[in-house]
Amino acid sequence: MSKVAALGWGTLVYLGVGLLLAIYPPIVSDKPLGRVCFITASVCLWLLWITCYMSQMNPMAYPDPQLPAEVIVPKE
Repeated sequence: MSKVAALGWGTLVYLGVGLLLAIYPPIVSDKPLGRVCFITASVCLWLLWITCYMSQMNPMAYPDPQLPAEVIVPKE
């Protein structure tokens, strides 16, 4: 699966779950408030997911392990 396809599928999953909860909210006393909360939560979770996923696609900082020489070859 390519990276772009994974982004599309992940976005569709979040969109589907968000719409499902917005159309059929669980038992809440105030349905409009529940819909707004579910939509807001879906958008925020999607933003968190896509930010983390895309930051791992093309990392800007690479690990550069540099150990001191005395750690590699201990002095006797």
